[in-house]
Amino acid sequence: MNRSQRAKQFMPFSSLRGYYEKILEKQRVKEDKKELDEGKIEEISHTLSSLNVGQMISLTYYNKDHYEKVQGLVSGIDPVGQSLSVVKTRISFSDIFQIKI
Repeated sequence: MNRSQRAKQFMPFSSLRGYYEKILEKQRVKEDKKELDEGKIEEISHTLSSLNVGQMISLTYYNKDHYEKVQGLVSGIDPVGQSLSVVKTRISFSDIFQIKI
């Protein structure tokens, strides 16, 4: 048996694929969506209007039952559908809590 074949038998094996991710998801603290005041909504709207595709941003948004932070390049802006795409994550304008360029 050569070295590469021998090394394969000692590689880690996960019989419960996805199990640990589900456990971490259950441990996450659920949050209610926070209401934004008019000043914050106007600030987010102004920032969204100045965005361009390919621009690097940092964003905090509400995702189902908790807040998530994402950082990356803007891959799409849909003013009609009221959504923003950061890399492959599509985010509704109404779910944005904070945005930094």
